[in-house]
Amino acid sequence: MSNTELVLLFLLAAVVGVPLFRRLGLSPVLAYLAAGLVLGPSVFNLVSDAETLLHFSELGIILMLFVLGLELSPARVVALKSAIFLLGGGQLLLTTTAFTGAGLALGLGWQAALIAGAALSLSSTAFAVQLLKEHGLLASQRGQDSFAILLFQDMAVVPLLLLLAALAPDGSASQLAPWYAIVAAFAAVGLFARFGLAPLMEAVVGAKVREVLTALALLLVLGSAWLMETLGLSAGMGAFLAGTLLANSSYRHQLHADIEPFKGLLLGLFFMAIGMVLKLELLWTAPLTVLGALALFLLVKVGVLWPLARLWGHNGVKALQLAVILSEGGEFAFVLASQAGSRGLFSPFQQQLLVLVVGLSMVLTPWLFAAVKRLCTLAEQGPDVPGPAPSGKPRVIVAGFGRFGQIVGRVLAAYRIPFIALDKDAQHVSLVRRFGAEVFLGNATEFELLDKARAGDAEILVVAVDDKRDAMAIVALSQARFPHLKLLVRAVDRQHAIELKRISGVRQVFRETFTSGLEATHATLMELGIPEPEVRDIVGKFREHDEALLESAVEQVEDEKERIKLVRASRAQLAKLLREDAEL
Repeated sequence: MSNTELVLLFLLAAVVGVPLFRRLGLSPVLAYLAAGLVLGPSVFNLVSDAETLLHFSELGIILMLFVLGLELSPARVVALKSAIFLLGGGQLLLTTTAFTGAGLALGLGWQAALIAGAALSLSSTAFAVQLLKEHGLLASQRGQDSFAILLFQDMAVVPLLLLLAALAPDGSASQLAPWYAIVAAFAAVGLFARFGLAPLMEAVVGAKVREVLTALALLLVLGSAWLMETLGLSAGMGAFLAGTLLANSSYRHQLHADIEPFKGLLLGLFFMAIGMVLKLELLWTAPLTVLGALALFLLVKVGVLWPLARLWGHNGVKALQLAVILSEGGEFAFVLASQAGSRGLFSPFQQQLLVLVVGLSMVLTPWLFAAVKRLCTLAEQGPDVPGPAPSGKPRVIVAGFGRFGQIVGRVLAAYRIPFIALDKDAQHVSLVRRFGAEVFLGNATEFELLDKARAGDAEILVVAVDDKRDAMAIVALSQARFPHLKLLVRAVDRQHAIELKRISGVRQVFRETFTSGLEATHATLMELGIPEPEVRDIVGKFREHDEALLESAVEQVEDEKERIKLVRASRAQLAKLLREDAEL
C-alpha cells in the first residue's frame, strides 16, 4: 500500500469513525482505537508496520505537551511543585512497589518484576488530558493535580530508561549525555528565551506572513524536542519546556490556534497506532490470564490513586474521578516493554501480555470514567434535583456563574429572558439547578461546551469568569467559532481591560472594581455633605476622564514592548494616573 493510500485510509477512518462514535455518545479516542484495531494486523491487516507508525505518531504527544506548556507559565509550574513532587512522586513509588510485589508473587524475576512495575505505574498523558478536556475538567483542581502527576511521570522517563539499561543482561550502556552538556543546553535555552525569543517573534510577525509564524511554532517545538532527545532526555519534556517559555507571550493564542490542527490529527493517528499494536489473539488463547491481569492492573491503579487523592484534600467523589482518569496505562509502557523484550528481561508472551493489558486499559478508561462521573453526579444531586431542562433557543450565554454572573442571570430570569449559564464548579452547578436554572457544568474555554449550550443560537455571550486567562481564551474561541455573538466581558483589572479593548469583537468591557469603587466614592462624598447633583457631576467627570485615559492606554500599547513595560511598571502607572487625576 502506497503512502498516499495510507493517508487516505487514516483520514477516511477519522472522518467516518469519530462522528459515528460521537453520535453514540462515545469518546473520539475510542473511535481512533477501534479504527486502529480494524485496520491493523488483528482484523484486516491493511497496515502491517504498526510499530513504525506508532513511533511517527508520537509527534502528536509532543505537540500536545507543547500546547499544555503554553497554558502553564513558569510561575504556574513552580506553584505546582508540591503536587508534582509529592503527589506525583508518591503515586509512582507506591504503584511501582505494588506492581513489583504482584510480579514477584506471580513468579517473575526481580529485574523483570521491577521493570514491569515501573512500566505499569505510568499513565497516558494523551488519554488523560483528552478525557479532562472532553469533560471540561482541565482547569479544575482535579485536572491540575492529574496533570502534576502526569508531568512527574514524564520526568521519570529518563531514570526508568537508565534503570532498564542497568538491569538488562546485555549490559547496554546509557545514551544519556554528560551532566555538563545537559546543564549547558538548559542554560542556552534559558538565555535564548530571555534575550532571543522576543526579537525573533517580532521579526516573524513583522513579516506579516501567517504561515511563517506557524513554521516558527513548529520549529520551536520540534527543535526543543530534538535537543532533549539528543541529550538522552524525553522529547516530550523539550516540547513542554518550549511551551512554558512562550506561555507569557502575547502570541500564545495564535500559536495555540496554529498548532492545534497538527496536534489533533497526529494524536488521532497515535491512538490508531495503539489499536494496531494490540495482539488480540491473546484474548482467545489465554482469556483468563488477560482478563485477570487487566482487572488486577485497574484495581491497583485505582487502589493507590484514590487514597492519595483523598490525602491530598479531594473529597471521595473527586478523588475517585481523578483515580479513574489516570487508571489507564501509558504509551511509554510500550517503549519499556519493547526494550525489555529485546534485552532478554521479558519473554515474548510477557511482552505481548503487558502491551495488551495497557492497550485494553486505554480502551476501557473512557467508558469507566463516563460511568463513574454519571454515578457521582447522581449521588451529588440526589433524585429530586432536575438536570438542565430542554428549552427554546437561549438569547444569552453567561460564562461563569459566580457573584458577577449571578447578577446578570437573576435579572434575565426576572424578565423571562432565556439564557444558559456555564460554570466549572460541580457543587455550584448542582445548587443552582435546584432553583430551576439551566446551568451546564464545564469550562467555557472548550468548544464542545459552548456548542452544547447552543451558543450558535444565542445573541450575546457575557464572559463573567474571574480568571483573566480563561476570559481571553473564551473571547478568542467565540470569535473563531461563534463570530455572530456580541461579547460583553468582565475585566478583572485595568490591564485586562486594556487587552480586551484592543479586541475588535468585544462590544463592552466591565471593570468590576472600577464600578464598585465609583459607588463607594459617591457614598463617601455624600457623607461629607456635598450636594447630590455636585456628587453626580464629580463622579461622572471622573468616569469620563478615566475612560479617556484607558482609551489612550489602548493606543499606546499597540507596541509589544510598551505593553510589557506598562504591565511591569504598575506603580509608575499608578503614579501617572494620580498626577493626571489632579489636573481635573
